[in-house]
Formats: sequence, C-alpha cells, structure tokens
Amino acid sequence: MERMLITLSFTDEDLARDIEATPPPQGVDVLVQHGVIQTAEPAHIVSSVLVEFSVSIAASVIGNWLYAGLAKRGKKSTKINREKVVLRKREIMRFVEKQISYFYRRRAQEGGGKETTPQNPRNRVGRNAAHASGKGGRRRRGPSRRLS
Repeated sequence: MERMLITLSFTDEDLARDIEATPPPQGVDVLVQHGVIQTAEPAHIVSSVLVEFSVSIAASVIGNWLYAGLAKRGKKSTKINREKVVLRKREIMRFVEKQISYFYRRRAQEGGGKETTPQNPRNRVGRNAAHASGKGGRRRRGPSRRLS
C-alpha cells in the first residue's frame, strides 16, 4: 500500500507537543523531533512533526486530528512550515490538502510517480496544467509561426 509523508515544522514547541499527545487515527504514524535547526534564511529552531499515512486515508481525517491537537492551546493562529495558519478547522483542512499536493508535486519532479493526485485526476502538474484542468488559456499547436 502506498504511503505519503508530510512534514509540519512548528516554531512553537508546545503545539508540537500537543500534537504528539493527541492519539493519531488508525493507520497514521507520527514522529516528533524537537530542536531541529533550519538553516535557511532566516534560521529557526523548530519542532518537526512527521506524519506518514496511507493514500487511502482522507485528508479530512488528518485535518480533524491536527485540529484536535492544535485547538487545545486556544491560540488563534500559528506558523506551520513558515506559513501563517489560522487555527480553524476549515483553514487546517486547506493547509493539509496543500501539503498533500506538495507531496505529489515533489514526487513528480523526482520522477518517482504519478503526476496527478488520486482525489482529483484533473489536478495536473506540469507545462499544460491550465489545459488539463479545463481552465482555458491559449494552447499552441504545431510549429511556431514566428520568423527569425
């Protein structure tokens, strides 16, 4: 069974501990690493939460679990992967779906798999993304007509 891995980096160590304390859904493996130094500009010391799960598990299951762990603190927003995320269920679902799409894009760039996500086969990655999704745009056919 195919598995996917998403990484969540928190500058707030308490939030990572809250996720660690929340029991994950069945089929989800979680590894928390505290004190990881990110050397990219600007450098941070973060807590990384590695979440590995089967592609058959819905993003909403992961999102609900994360929301349950993050809602304990009562904070309104936080930074996850250097991106400000409002701690509402809808925003966390959107964030998880974005991280899953990043996973598929990275895998396609590495040449290791499909270019589409299983949830939405029209969500293509690549040169003709607008045409594959049916969102229009000009499509060139044949050789260029420009004379040089």
